Amino acid sequence: MCLLGLGFDPKTLSVEFPVVETTEALSDIDDALVRRRALPRMIWKLQKWLQIGTEKKLSKGLKIVDDFSYRYISSRRDELRRSNKAKADDRFDALTAFIVEEGSDSSQLGKSDRFLRDIVYDFLTVAKDSTTIGLTCFLWLIATHPWVEAKILEEIEANCPEGNDGKTVYFSTEELNKFVYLRAAFRKTVRLYPSVPGYFRCSIEPDVLPSGDRVGPNATILISLYSMGRSEEIWGKDCMEFKPERWISEVGELVNKPASSYLPFGDGQRACLGKELSVKMMKTVAINVVRRYEVKVVEKQKVAMTNKVLSLTTQHGLKVTLNKRL
Repeated sequence: MCLLGLGFDPKTLSVEFPVVETTEALSDIDDALVRRRALPRMIWKLQKWLQIGTEKKLSKGLKIVDDFSYRYISSRRDELRRSNKAKADDRFDALTAFIVEEGSDSSQLGKSDRFLRDIVYDFLTVAKDSTTIGLTCFLWLIATHPWVEAKILEEIEANCPEGNDGKTVYFSTEELNKFVYLRAAFRKTVRLYPSVPGYFRCSIEPDVLPSGDRVGPNATILISLYSMGRSEEIWGKDCMEFKPERWISEVGELVNKPASSYLPFGDGQRACLGKELSVKMMKTVAINVVRRYEVKVVEKQKVAMTNKVLSLTTQHGLKVTLNKRL
């Protein structure tokens, strides 16, 4: 997301797996926002005033993210001022796109740094967790369902360039649309393991829910996507089975389910802006991993899920061995 959003690589996946301060700060921010929902307003307001507990971490995290964002915004503006070929720049990224949006002369652009800071924050958060948990659970599920992996491999062989020289293969949107079974497998994955397992909504006025329950004004409602994705009432008695075929019609096309029952990316005005980007990223990474390696889950490990902050995650990670395909 840093590459797409800011045009630089923070090298979080280097061999040393370094602790990146900004990543830690984003987790602290998420944790504080969740706790604000759980605590009475007066309590977290007091913690904020006293600068203690999660509110202290929130303030520190926001400062770290702000400093990080403004540093790269300033650096990018300086580069654009020195260059008259911003749109032809090989390092073109989303931040550049928003900076140059209002005109071709980068020195006359009017986007405020605060606006750009918000864009940077969106890019850092919008797909970070969804791609992480989506890919982890996807690889876990296909490793434990070899017949699904075999069908995905057949689809990859039919739609990927010949040869397996170890180079990353990229795809256009049209090319990715050919991977119907792969997309169906991802839909099944995020139904069982949504990256955001639940979210809150607040009523503006008194209302009646579809269930018939009445709610008053300013009532906080928790929608559990994790429970909805495992509901027999919605998905049938085989709701827990990993069957990508559920999402494929008799003519081999993807079947769209009602938005009211399938909400891993939200719906309506609150739908996730990064949905398509996240799905494209996950499919591209999955294709490149699966075509090169056979993924085997290490035996006798406990794969447990938790949502310590806003997002679902594997509590102890997922240990696998990768065997290179010949």
